[in-house]
Amino acid sequence: MSDFRCLSTNLVSNGTSPDKLWFDFDNVNGPDDALSIYKMMIKMKPLPSIRPFNSPLSRIVKLKDYSVSVYIFKDISNLGVPVNIYTLNMVINCSCNSHRVNFEFSMLGVFFKLDHMPDESTFSPLLKVVINGLCKVINTTMAIQLLRVMEKGSCRPDTHKYNMIIDGLCKDRMIDSAMKLFDKMPQKGINRNVITYNVLINGLSNEARKVYNSLPGKGIIPCSISYVILINGYFKEMKIDEAMHLFRQMPFKGLVPYVSTYTTVMQGLFRLRKCSTALLIFDEMQAAGQKPNFRT
Repeated sequence: MSDFRCLSTNLVSNGTSPDKLWFDFDNVNGPDDALSIYKMMIKMKPLPSIRPFNSPLSRIVKLKDYSVSVYIFKDISNLGVPVNIYTLNMVINCSCNSHRVNFEFSMLGVFFKLDHMPDESTFSPLLKVVINGLCKVINTTMAIQLLRVMEKGSCRPDTHKYNMIIDGLCKDRMIDSAMKLFDKMPQKGINRNVITYNVLINGLSNEARKVYNSLPGKGIIPCSISYVILINGYFKEMKIDEAMHLFRQMPFKGLVPYVSTYTTVMQGLFRLRKCSTALLIFDEMQAAGQKPNFRT
């Protein structure tokens, strides 16, 4: 650390322009070193612009000390140094990784206050929070607000992003909210695909068959995954006849039951103590040329 301290002291004493400061932060070994350099930088008169400050901030992010990164951001803001979109995106990423949920979403307000437009780097970590099942924490309103903010900017949500949020809502059993988003997709000009329907089928129980039956009318052909999801759902509800009917229907729909399909059926049967039927399915799988894997 002594080399960094000497370099900083010399630059300050020689009157070097703060914005021309340069440190090799890749050689900083820990967050304490980067933080020490940062504290020297804030003693400079005049203060550097945000670009030199981004260097210690970026290094601490790479070292995954997210709480220190957020501390530096708050301190920079209190000093009155105007931050840029690169700074804001780093802080949002830190907040997501440290699960400071309310703080990370409040940062979106800072974007607009400073007249910065959020981009893909802004929304990706926020969407990750939703995907990882934190909808209950951030509440449904925040998840929907995230979509609305994206719609106002240049990074407009597509089918993939809607699918991710609907999936997060379904996993947290917020089915009504998921269905509302699903219903609004055509109104927003966003196409639903087979993944959209698979997410719903997986999240729904009583309504799953209705969603599945609606696919052909919408020009969407159910895939093997659609069948596996629905079969698994029927087994969870102890509806063996419905599950086996779908399983037997697959070849007539031009779909080949793969080992994952057979495994789902066997697991369901064993779970419901239909062991002899499960063993027959195992023999049938081998006869069809499907080799069992570690899950089987």
